[in-house]
Amino acid sequence: MSILIFNRNADYQFDSWIADSNQKLIIFTTTNKMNKISKDKNIAHIEYFDDYENNNLLELRAVELNSKYNFEYVIATSEFDILRASKIREYLKINGQWNDSALAFRDKFIMKSILMQEEFLVPKFKKISNTLDILDFINQVGFPIIIKPIDGSGSENVAKIEDYNDLKNYLNDNKLNDKMVEEFIVGDLYHIDGLFLKNELIFSWPSRYINQGCLAHKSGKYTGSILLDPQNEMLVKLNNYAREILNTLPTPTNTVFHLEVFYSNNTLIFCEIACRRGGGYISKSIQEAFDIDLVKSSVQHQCNINTEIPHINFKKHTGFILIPNRMGKILEIPCKCEFEWVIDYKINGYIGMDSQDANSSVDSVAEFLVYGQNEEEVYKRLDSLYDWFLNNTKWDR
Repeated sequence: MSILIFNRNADYQFDSWIADSNQKLIIFTTTNKMNKISKDKNIAHIEYFDDYENNNLLELRAVELNSKYNFEYVIATSEFDILRASKIREYLKINGQWNDSALAFRDKFIMKSILMQEEFLVPKFKKISNTLDILDFINQVGFPIIIKPIDGSGSENVAKIEDYNDLKNYLNDNKLNDKMVEEFIVGDLYHIDGLFLKNELIFSWPSRYINQGCLAHKSGKYTGSILLDPQNEMLVKLNNYAREILNTLPTPTNTVFHLEVFYSNNTLIFCEIACRRGGGYISKSIQEAFDIDLVKSSVQHQCNINTEIPHINFKKHTGFILIPNRMGKILEIPCKCEFEWVIDYKINGYIGMDSQDANSSVDSVAEFLVYGQNEEEVYKRLDSLYDWFLNNTKWDR
């Protein structure tokens, strides 16, 4: 028996996580990770694929290799592998998340349709196939509107349309296949991240997005979020909401989740949910605050390695920012960050690099994870860090 792992882009230590299962690992990954994965004794086979997201050969190779290795589990940690892995499990009759469940967490139209039928508040929405669909929707809700891919992530290719000029520009530059339109919700945006194991909500904790949440990069602002203080009045309300959503959707038995919700006029309005970790520093922010590795715990439980979840103990207040790329050549950029309250950082740009404006919320030139005594201090540190970075970085536009 063995375990098939789809590993699109993350450097996870699957071999050590699953060592106690005594099963061999077969890993599918991208060619850009060639020679970057050390072949541990538990890894029986590694296969690399060009154009990984769109390569249909992966499914065929999974079926072929199953004849040799007899997969007991199929693991996927990336948004882009959720559906692929579910179809393979269902085809090979392997326990875990099958296609109906995966679609409910991957297809935003199906997701919102399910929750609307169960009387959860969701933004008005519509699947579109042509321009007239959009015009009909605008006649109902007015501007602004949001146009997004049905199966997107990280706010990639999401557009806020303020007026007809915006709409004309969008239609001139974009195709409408696999898209949907939504009303724009004015309010605060939160994300809730946690673990749903053995069909129960084991751990969840909300964070407050800064600026416009995942659309901040559209206006050149940084994307970021801050874990809520244990005393924050929104904490219980958001955790209870997460439980209701997970118990309503066809949630897989064991999964990590990332849920986004608006708070507008004292009302919670569903945004979207995914059965994978949140992007950026979300998982690491939680790990620093609670000593819980969301992805590791989820993978281990999917492989029937029932390790105990640590006692939930709030250790520190954390938050992060992702500073979006800008158009132009980078002339100056700091290579070090020595503030004592910065837990971790990544400088993704370098002097001489030609960059483009950010296309998604995780398309960043720099990322910072910080801690503080409370939400307010974390926010002030993140904001000052943003100013420090901009003051020490120059682009030739």
